[in-house]
Amino acid sequence: MTNEAKIPYLNRAALGYMAGGLCVLYGGISYWFLGADIHDDPLLKSHHVWGIVKQINDFPTTLGQCWYVEMAAITMLVAHYALWKTGEPTGMGRRGLLLLPLAGSVCHLVVPLFPFPFAPLGTVLNALGMLIVGIAAFRVGLWTGWQRFAPLGMGLFNFTVQLPLLLILHTPPYQVIPVWGVFIFLVGLAARQRAQALGAAAATATPPLRAMPL
Repeated sequence: MTNEAKIPYLNRAALGYMAGGLCVLYGGISYWFLGADIHDDPLLKSHHVWGIVKQINDFPTTLGQCWYVEMAAITMLVAHYALWKTGEPTGMGRRGLLLLPLAGSVCHLVVPLFPFPFAPLGTVLNALGMLIVGIAAFRVGLWTGWQRFAPLGMGLFNFTVQLPLLLILHTPPYQVIPVWGVFIFLVGLAARQRAQALGAAAATATPPLRAMPL
């Protein structure tokens, strides 16, 4: 894929990650400012079906209250796919690495119906996938400056903050998880700036039109 052809996909990825990051951040409002208790979270009100799988007790109410979870999953799924199409920031030879976070977002799509095991599985796949993508980005060097750190930061947050708190508290750290949205948003911003850089390079490389002789 040419650099010019990458630009619309990179812009789509930027929009998806930025929107997904804002949706994840929105999930923290009730805990940070409205005094919500994690035990009131509808995602915790479920029952076992099919062995280890847990199903939500009241799906319509849960979907209405957790709409931002679905929106984050959808927008990030679009964003992962858009980056996969461009081979950014991994290079086309390693773009298959983006299938890991893409699968994670697919898992998150069904969280409002089956929170376990799809919520933790989706988070692990997203985090592990973006961590590996971030490492590949360093080796390839398509993204430079602070942008090359963005995918790595998105993956590291879950392993260095969310997972340790989960092990300590023995419950999902809902007051902290929304901070992940900042790192997701930064990946979108990095993709946007990469698209702008490619657009500027394409404009510079285009030779000026010559006037027709009279």
